[in-house]
Amino acid sequence: MGYGPVVPDGYGASYNLHPDYIIFCLSAFKSCEETSTLEFGRNLERALDEMGALLWDRAK
Repeated sequence: MGYGPVVPDGYGASYNLHPDYIIFCLSAFKSCEETSTLEFGRNLERALDEMGALLWDRAK
């Protein structure tokens, strides 16, 4: 699963939903100094954690 970015300074991002988790595949061209899959992944994780906390609080 996964695919590459469609523009030189962009990202490729695919996901696969499972009942208890999500698998992500992130990619970017190594030659582009403006992109970072590591930073993108960290921000994605933080955003999902924040959404999960919001939904968990609402479910209580």
